Amino acid sequence: MQNFKKIFISGIVWKFVFYVSSFCLNLLLANILGATGSGSFFYLLNNLSIVLLFLSFGLDSAITYTHAKKEFGSGHLLVFSITWSFLSTLLFTALMCAVAFTQLVEWNSHTLYIVLYVFSSILIALISAIFYASNNHIIQPPAFNN
Repeated sequence: MQNFKKIFISGIVWKFVFYVSSFCLNLLLANILGATGSGSFFYLLNNLSIVLLFLSFGLDSAITYTHAKKEFGSGHLLVFSITWSFLSTLLFTALMCAVAFTQLVEWNSHTLYIVLYVFSSILIALISAIFYASNNHIIQPPAFNN
């Protein structure tokens, strides 16, 4: 029972720290970017999160499930995560190029940052699923037999 209280209180404390830091970050962004700039920034992040939802196909939960059942090793899932992140980013970049040719979206210097954001977000989500399922937080590279 004592362990439950400790976990419960630490969960509340970390949730409070999360909300306070999010509030401070929003205030900082509003001061730096202004009202219109921060609105455009959050609009872009909202649209990118929808793109990430479609590009990840829910593979983070599938990785957690298969790794928890010990169907695949963490090294193989790591290789899959990197490969899937790269391929989905290539698909996203191809779609961005196609939309840029129709001139619905402007291709500018910030586009590289958007592509890197998509790649890193998918990769972080998939690797976090591996860490969550493994509980030892050490990923061994796969053993390839020659």
